[in-house]
Amino acid sequence: SAVRVINGQVGKWLVDRGISESKIKLVPAFYIDLEIFKPMNLEKKYDMIFVGRRARNKGIELFEKAGRDLKTLIVDGWARDSHDVAQLINQSRILVMPSYNEGGPRVVLEALACNVPVLATPVGIVPEVLPKEWIIDWSVDDIVAKARRILENPPMTNLRAIAEPFEKKAAIKNYAEEIIKVIHF
Repeated sequence: SAVRVINGQVGKWLVDRGISESKIKLVPAFYIDLEIFKPMNLEKKYDMIFVGRRARNKGIELFEKAGRDLKTLIVDGWARDSHDVAQLINQSRILVMPSYNEGGPRVVLEALACNVPVLATPVGIVPEVLPKEWIIDWSVDDIVAKARRILENPPMTNLRAIAEPFEKKAAIKNYAEEIIKVIHF
């Protein structure tokens, strides 16, 4: 019987190389702590936030240019731990993740768990978890246009529900169970 491919990009890449879809099963190996990443009802101090290393693949230059186009003050900072990250996300109206490549990315799920909308490029699991209108291309103009839309009309939906399947204990249990199934296949 066919196995559902969780990550469309990886699955397509494998199928394009001759692997039968019935032989593909991708199980995400990441999780989030919903006790840390949760809505905190904090004052929104930032229109947009970028969370990540200052590495070339993270697309930070796109975020910075979009911020300048939106005439937003860009503040560079450092988070000590996950608690700091959760607080900063909760103080923001939108998380922007313009990466060129990613494994997860976990930060997208962390922001959704905090009920903060996300604009992200179609890397990793992004196409499977975000609404199409929140997926950005690697263009400053696209980031600016979509950020303006969200800032002017914030979503009134429970974004946390998207992140809940990745809750730490359940995700680790699911990962272990799926690995056992593969071993006994």
